[in-house]
Amino acid sequence: MKKNDIITLDIVSHTSDGQGVAKRDGLVFFVPYALCGEKITARVLKIKKNIVFCKKEEIITPSPERVTPGCPHFEKCGSCQFLNASYKLQLDLKLLKVNDAIKRIGKLDIPVTEIIPSPVVFNYRNKALIPVSENKEGQIVCGFYRNHSHDVIDMKDCLIQDKAAFTVVNRVKKWMEEYKIPPYNEITGTGLIRHIYFRRGIHTNEIMAGIVAFKKDVPHLDKLKEALSEIGGITSIILNINPLKTNVILGKETKMLWGSPFITDKIMGKSFKIGPLSFFQVNPYNVENLYKKALDFLDLNKNDILFDIYCGIGTIGLSGAEKVKELIGVEIIDEAIAYARENAKINSTDNSTFYVGKAEEVIYELINKENKPTKVILDPPRAGCEESLLKEIIKLNPEKIAYISCDVATLARDLNYIKNNSDYEITEIAACDMFPETAHVECCALICRTQHSSI
Repeated sequence: MKKNDIITLDIVSHTSDGQGVAKRDGLVFFVPYALCGEKITARVLKIKKNIVFCKKEEIITPSPERVTPGCPHFEKCGSCQFLNASYKLQLDLKLLKVNDAIKRIGKLDIPVTEIIPSPVVFNYRNKALIPVSENKEGQIVCGFYRNHSHDVIDMKDCLIQDKAAFTVVNRVKKWMEEYKIPPYNEITGTGLIRHIYFRRGIHTNEIMAGIVAFKKDVPHLDKLKEALSEIGGITSIILNINPLKTNVILGKETKMLWGSPFITDKIMGKSFKIGPLSFFQVNPYNVENLYKKALDFLDLNKNDILFDIYCGIGTIGLSGAEKVKELIGVEIIDEAIAYARENAKINSTDNSTFYVGKAEEVIYELINKENKPTKVILDPPRAGCEESLLKEIIKLNPEKIAYISCDVATLARDLNYIKNNSDYEITEIAACDMFPETAHVECCALICRTQHSSI
């Protein structure tokens, strides 16, 4: 077998990132966009020991769960992996992914049988950061990256983004073309516009829009404000400045060009102010189901002291604050804590305190020993928790921990650490589909103190 050979394969399973897997002659074949149960022909791209990377050529026998993708950029754009699969198959594959990680990485025998489906599977994302670039002909292109590259595909729409997102994109692109505003070139470090910013509150229809620029001195911003302010729902126009040669999208400085410095949205009847840099779950249609699952796991009561670690703007903790004696939140981002305190005020939550700091460094020192937590919410970034933080949480000895994670691999790793280094038990894990049409999945684990743990 050699590169560019055309071979016939039977797809028998999937990888965690959604690629089809075939096995033949002692070799394992990875084929993106091929579905389990299909017979296909594939082109050999790369051979590495007993692993072969392929490109799907022709579907000989399609899966009954295969559907026609509604996006002309599918298989080119790296954003979606499952536009060709029925939603039932997507959920089944995500459950398999979760169970594989929990068993293989976490070394846990806890079958995950539940995945909460998203009520909305298209146009669900309330936030978009759309790259801006220039093609070989010198034309401005706006869209998402081609698979495994930083080559921007010029797009007019996206099936998973909010429908208003590309209205903003098209206005910004037209402004750039008309006033000759150059896109940023990440290779040469020249140009101005890096990304287009979009965020919408679905319950309020408030939209924050703007640009991420390499420099703060952007010409013709008055014309950009004029173009964007005409879009229905726009209440905030921003300029974010990122002068660093980095893959990090947003810079630390944000200038308000027009309107409010925040937008608002609601979760479980609570109102939340959301700033330009604030984390807010991207699927607002399924977030309440996720939060309800976490809070139900904790079984909160009026004697509880609840810690919300990586609290962001306070969404999860404040959603359950009326059920507890006291809420204490910790987050490293100053702006997020400022909004968490504001959100506590607007929701009349007077039993909450929010601290700025790196959780693993400050959590144990900040809290009076008489006010140690009885329940803990953990919602870390994709990288999961640092081992030092897990050690401090174990020392605090809460009754229950609800661990929310957008990466099941790092969740499984952390659960394995807790299992092997404490008297805690991982008693239940539920999956929640916050990212339809993609291979990503959110999970929530319940961690309980055993009866023989020291109190």
